[in-house]
Amino acid sequence: MSQPAPDAETEQRFWVAPALETWAPGRTLRGDLPALPPSESTRPLPATTGLPVEARGVPEAEPGGGQRTAVDQLELHLGSVIGRGGMGEVRVATQRSLAREVAVKVVRSERASSVQALLREARVAGRLEHPGIVPVHALCWTAEGPVMVMKRIEGASWRDLVVEPRQAPWTGRAGEPLSWHLEVLMEVCRALELAHSRGVFHRDIKPDNVMVGAFGEVSLLDWGIAWIPAEAGDRPPRLVGTPAYMAPEMATRGAPVDARTDVFLLGATLHVVLTGRLRNDAPTTPAALEQARRAAPFTYDPSVPAELAAIANRACARAPAERFESVAAFREAIEAHLAHRGSLAASAEASRELAALGLLLGQPASRRAADDSGRHLAVIRRYSACRFGFAQALREWPANPEAREGLARAVDAMVRYELARGEPSAAAALLGEVASPDPELVARVQAALAEQDALLAEGARMVRMKDELRVAGTDWGRSVATLVCGVVGAAMLAVAGVQLRAAGLELSGRHFALACLVGLVVNFVGVLAFRRSILDNRAYFRLMIVLHGLWLLGLLVGLGGELAGVGLTGLLLGACAVVVAVCTTLALTFDSVFGISALLAVLTSALVLALPAYGPDLIGIGWLVHSLWFAWVLRPREAATAEAAGPALWR
Repeated sequence: MSQPAPDAETEQRFWVAPALETWAPGRTLRGDLPALPPSESTRPLPATTGLPVEARGVPEAEPGGGQRTAVDQLELHLGSVIGRGGMGEVRVATQRSLAREVAVKVVRSERASSVQALLREARVAGRLEHPGIVPVHALCWTAEGPVMVMKRIEGASWRDLVVEPRQAPWTGRAGEPLSWHLEVLMEVCRALELAHSRGVFHRDIKPDNVMVGAFGEVSLLDWGIAWIPAEAGDRPPRLVGTPAYMAPEMATRGAPVDARTDVFLLGATLHVVLTGRLRNDAPTTPAALEQARRAAPFTYDPSVPAELAAIANRACARAPAERFESVAAFREAIEAHLAHRGSLAASAEASRELAALGLLLGQPASRRAADDSGRHLAVIRRYSACRFGFAQALREWPANPEAREGLARAVDAMVRYELARGEPSAAAALLGEVASPDPELVARVQAALAEQDALLAEGARMVRMKDELRVAGTDWGRSVATLVCGVVGAAMLAVAGVQLRAAGLELSGRHFALACLVGLVVNFVGVLAFRRSILDNRAYFRLMIVLHGLWLLGLLVGLGGELAGVGLTGLLLGACAVVVAVCTTLALTFDSVFGISALLAVLTSALVLALPAYGPDLIGIGWLVHSLWFAWVLRPREAATAEAAGPALWR
């Protein structure tokens, strides 16, 4: 695509008979005409450039007079027309001395307005030397009028690349279109920065007036309605420009124009890139001008990056003071966004993971433990993925609002999930990942933690109680002590019985008291020997007190029977009754294991009553059996094994 043709004469025709013309987008026209399509430009007649109008049409030498014309002097060989308008036309030409192609713009009309328009355009473009502005090589005169020789620009209109992305240079390359368009926009900004530094304001910035070369070179065209306050003096600018892009001050007659006007046009151009639609999108010019005067903020689709949406709305603010103060500030905002693109991409991917996490958390919990465990693992994976993505985005750009909000929402969802699972500690750890957590959620977590602490305290108390009521030992000390006492006691009773029968003596209360005294001493010595194992909780300590109390009670019964003259049968009945009563009470109030003790006491008592002569021997055998069984009960066991054995042994 080549430079657009000049069109000042077209302005005149439109002014006279607008209904007879058909206008293409990007046409630069003059006047505030109600019939003008809003996507097309309006411009006034060019201002006087200072060159004498009388010189128009004066050749450097008469044709055929022996002197070369300006075209001959520049050694230009004119070629085909590459652009034509009402004012003039643009032809491709070959400059033989430099063996290069150039573009030559000539007027097609002898009217002063056409000549002045071309001269002014050449003067403005000639003072702006920048890679983003088409350079003017020469301005000379021929018999037909002025000739402007320019660099030939080959490429595509930026508007075509926005409308038809299949033509775009990024096709088949890495990257994505929006970043490429933003790079083009920044090149336009750099060209404008130079123009503003020279006191020139473009006033017609739009994708139609930007060309992109095959090698990525960007050129800002059409400086025909550029405003130069230094030359205009106090004369206010007229209503000119493209209504679909106009700033409010451009649509208001006599309003001042400055650098922030071009900032608005840059914002309107960014709007087209982001949405594919015009900023002042109206079917008629008056409606577009009314939209331009209002300059209402635009609500962008969520697919548009929020940072870019904010930049576009700020650049297109109604009040110039609310816009970026300069084109450089606008460009720096775009550069900052490009620097954040990686962070934004990471947060966008994390947002998709967060959406999947939300769907997963919305599913009802399964009653099957295996299914619930699988769902929990899936939740953890989704949360880890979105948390990592948001964290990566914040590392690249700590102020990324999308990442901050996404991380907060992810943490909020997981905190509620952990609270529902009854894991307030995990919920509290998650809350520490956000700077300003939801106060309501913080209160819920604190309440859940307090409840958990209360339950843990109650559990610890129950564990201590269970430990105090534990019958089984923590090591083999209790079993060994019980076994030793049983064997020693049984042996002593058996020896006493044999000796009594050998001496022909009957068992008396005195003998019974002596046997109980020996048992008391033996048990007391055993307790002292194994006190660390036997006396490690209050329950067994009390049990030892009861046991020694029984021996002491037997001693007293024996002495009382001796003094009262009670026979052996009475003594045995009394002693057995006391043992059975104590064991039964222990079985009912302390541990059911003592039910076996009571049963053994009953059986032993029955045998003693049946065979009183063998009373000591039978009591010793009963005591030995009970000691062997109780030593087995008191063996050390793992807590899980003991609990599985039943509440009777581990209550």
